[in-house]
Amino acid sequence: MLVRERELLNGLFAQRRRKQWDFTQVDHLAAMLKLSWLALQRGDQSGAPASFMCGPGDAGKTLFIDDVVVPLFGGRRGSAYNYITGLTSFNDELISSEVWVVDDGPPVGDYTVRRRLASLLKQAVASRNVACHAKGKAQLTVPLYRRLFVALNPEEIENLPPLDDSMGVSAH
Repeated sequence: MLVRERELLNGLFAQRRRKQWDFTQVDHLAAMLKLSWLALQRGDQSGAPASFMCGPGDAGKTLFIDDVVVPLFGGRRGSAYNYITGLTSFNDELISSEVWVVDDGPPVGDYTVRRRLASLLKQAVASRNVACHAKGKAQLTVPLYRRLFVALNPEEIENLPPLDDSMGVSAH
């Protein structure tokens, strides 16, 4: 393993006090990446469980997404932040990307924005079809392969939508 990859994985998964990896998280992420890559190879047009990476600002979350995840799934990354916060109602950037990313931006603590995030999460993980709305174009619905990655700092966890029955999730 190259030094850079080892440092990246240590930044993401090492427990700060013991400098050992949390293999449960590594195993879950590796399984999700493998299953998602196989689905892409088969041409499955669907969502999958979202991946949330929470850690300090220097842990390498964005680096991992940009240097490992995005190339693994075809090299196209769409920023979902402006769409979910309501700064735009157009999502054609997302529609042309296999990897949807929420990273870097002011906190999304507003209730309306948190509900939009919940809606995007549901759309990204559960629905086969996604509504596509490009500026100046009619909206259409298309089957779409996509994977959602959310990178956040510990103080941003409270900005996530509540994990209630309407989300249809199990937290592990």
